[in-house]
Amino acid sequence: MVYFFEEKEPLDWQEAKAKFHSGEFELLKGRVFNKGFTESVWWFAFQLENPLDSDITFIFNPYSSSHTSWDLFVIDESGELLEASKSGHRVLQKDRPIKYWVVNFELHVPAGESRDFLLRVDARGRPTFTTFYLDLDWDYWWNEIERGFAYGEIAGRTSLIIFLGVVLLLFFKKRLYLYFALYLTADLIILLDIDNYIFSRYEGEVYLLWGPIILPFFSLVMAMFFIDFNLEFFSIRKSQISIYRYFKAWKKILLVLAVLVLTTLVYPDWYGVKILIYEVAILATMATLLAILWQCIRQYRIRSYEALFAFGANFFLAGGMIFYYVSILGWYEAHPLEMYFQGYGGFLHAAILMVGMLHQYHRTQKDKDKITQEQINTEREILKHSIQAQENERHRIAKDLHDDLGGNLALIKLKMELFADKHLGNGDKAEFGDLVSLMEDSCKDLRYISYELMPSDFSSKVLRTMIEELVEKINAQKKLRFSYEVGDFPSLDMDVKINLFRIIKELTNNILKHSQATQAKIKIELDESSKELKLVVEDNGKGIPKEILDGKVTGMGLSNLKSRVNFSNGRLDIQSSGLGTRVSVWVPVGGEGFDSEIGKKKKRIQPHSGLFEP
Repeated sequence: MVYFFEEKEPLDWQEAKAKFHSGEFELLKGRVFNKGFTESVWWFAFQLENPLDSDITFIFNPYSSSHTSWDLFVIDESGELLEASKSGHRVLQKDRPIKYWVVNFELHVPAGESRDFLLRVDARGRPTFTTFYLDLDWDYWWNEIERGFAYGEIAGRTSLIIFLGVVLLLFFKKRLYLYFALYLTADLIILLDIDNYIFSRYEGEVYLLWGPIILPFFSLVMAMFFIDFNLEFFSIRKSQISIYRYFKAWKKILLVLAVLVLTTLVYPDWYGVKILIYEVAILATMATLLAILWQCIRQYRIRSYEALFAFGANFFLAGGMIFYYVSILGWYEAHPLEMYFQGYGGFLHAAILMVGMLHQYHRTQKDKDKITQEQINTEREILKHSIQAQENERHRIAKDLHDDLGGNLALIKLKMELFADKHLGNGDKAEFGDLVSLMEDSCKDLRYISYELMPSDFSSKVLRTMIEELVEKINAQKKLRFSYEVGDFPSLDMDVKINLFRIIKELTNNILKHSQATQAKIKIELDESSKELKLVVEDNGKGIPKEILDGKVTGMGLSNLKSRVNFSNGRLDIQSSGLGTRVSVWVPVGGEGFDSEIGKKKKRIQPHSGLFEP
């Protein structure tokens, strides 16, 4: 049974012993002492009697993470002081009675005797949460192993999740993972301070000064980054401006409180002011955690799946931390394992949320891919209408040239011939014949231009015939020698046929205009395995300039070629050197459902070093 007494005025151990025996100490119900933050020094007293025939040694452990100093006085049956020892954060590890833990003492009770134990605790400016344990050696060390393992497990796994958050930050470069790692780090620091891990690394006057602010300060830090994380998780900045502004305003309040917490370092003995600031900081953090949970519920109407998942994950962290804060504030008689609630709560929250963020990223990528595909389809539809409009305009211009201007030129030629027969002599006719020949050439050029714009009878002719006619007209100009090789393949849809012919025309025009070639070849064949039509156009010219191939200079012809290949959902490969150019185009002709297979086909293209290389 443990008794406690609040020191109103400074007492020595004799005065405290007298008050204990006079009944002024109050009996502690249970093993937990918790009055919240305090400005007082507290005395505790208990008696042990050994009725056995042998001495007994106990390990006395008043478990607490914050008290400055603990003074233990051991008094025998006659009232004499047998031993006085010190522990707590003011006492360095090498000077503590048992060096393994911050506050613990070995208690020896001889056979057949009893002892009084008085414990003076300086808890001014700190929370009073204390759980009293009294164990035999074996039980104590076994419990310490279990406790150390539990904290190590929680801290280790939480550290791993923080590391994964940093990896995701570096990989995806999204602020969401930065906020995730930061607020989990603050939560981990609080957990380590509960277990006195930080003190064991930085014991001494530094920890005495900074130790009291670890809980309130890093609670506020955790709350601020927790706000940023949830705003980013739900994309509230973009969708709900008013809520975003409220949370940002609240975050500024948390920042001001964090600054106030730091100012308490300047006045370490102003216990009342310190306690007020610390309690307000903890209350503000609790309010933040509850507000985030409420926000998750509100988001259910907008994003039901994400909201339920976030609420489930955040509930563990909020529940564990609030349970811990309530016990630190002294609002109830805390459970001895309340630190485990905080630790496991934070770990489960982090683990679940990590899985959730990866799942959210997967869904986001699927949505992005869907939007990208929709954009591609829209662009292809726009390109289709654009090409269709070009074909219509070509048809109109070709028809106007052929029917109107062509007819007028033919009529002018006929009248010139009649005029010559009627009015000119034989000598003048020869000179006038040159004009008639020029007119004849103009008519031929007009017919060629008209054919260039719109080959006649597109709907009835097969692609092989159209290529034959094109090659004949090119060879008739006697600028270079064109050959062709057309394999067997089924009849093509009108759109595919027109677009493929336009690609061939674009390539032949480029060869005629720019290549300075003497030979060229068109080859087209069907790949039965992939249901793709393969077109190869090559020449022995000077090649395409490197700046055009590298995209530094954009040519209209190459741009049109790429647009038409993209419109056909095809693929393009260009190989060029000083020995010539080879352009390969693969166009799918397999019908619906075939487009998804195109990306899976990869063709190995041999390097081109000369014309018609096998």
